[in-house]
Amino acid sequence: MHKLKGKETAVQLAGNHLKHDYINANEIRFSCYPYIPKNKRETLDFNQIKVKVINIEYYLNNQLEIRRLLIQKDREQYNVIHFFFTNWPRSGSIDCRTLIDLNEIIDHYDQESINSPSPIIVHC
Repeated sequence: MHKLKGKETAVQLAGNHLKHDYINANEIRFSCYPYIPKNKRETLDFNQIKVKVINIEYYLNNQLEIRRLLIQKDREQYNVIHFFFTNWPRSGSIDCRTLIDLNEIIDHYDQESINSPSPIIVHC
């Protein structure tokens, strides 16, 4: 989550506060909607679609999270490999060596999944 700039408001506090009777309350919003569960065996339910984490692996000093997901809709099931690079800067770019390492790991999984119907999703 991050603070929305320029949305400052003053909120009066209830009760007796000697020094401060107002606080500055800024609107907070998610920078990304949580559409993937964070923990192993956790499931998110989006009405008819369920997303469950089967396994999580960590690479690049925990900057890369690889989740094997099970997506279910009605009686259909899909296995998906989700790559989430957690340290991508809001502005600018990542270190070249880290980007090369990230690409090599994704390539490795891509080669592994050639005979598998599991698509790969990369989220930075």
